[in-house]
Amino acid sequence: MIRKQKLIGMVGILGICGLMFGSSVLADSSKYEDVPDGYLYKSYIEELSARKLVEGTADGRFSPDSPLTREQFAKLAVTVFGLPAANGDVPFQD
Repeated sequence: MIRKQKLIGMVGILGICGLMFGSSVLADSSKYEDVPDGYLYKSYIEELSARKLVEGTADGRFSPDSPLTREQFAKLAVTVFGLPAANGDVPFQD
């Protein structure tokens, strides 16, 4: 259930960004080896990657099926919406 909620959250953010930025794909379609051509959210991933809003892993993967962590979500929200980044202790362990 938690995995489904995280997936829904990621899809929501990708959808909002897709609406904000349009649907033109600027990235190389082979950028992430684990995002196949038929993948439902490929165009969103490529668009956000081209705009430097998301990035893959060091080994050339995006890991679209991995859970979105609290840190990743916060970084994405700060970057996309231009929020001021805050530094400080956070009591969360993830």
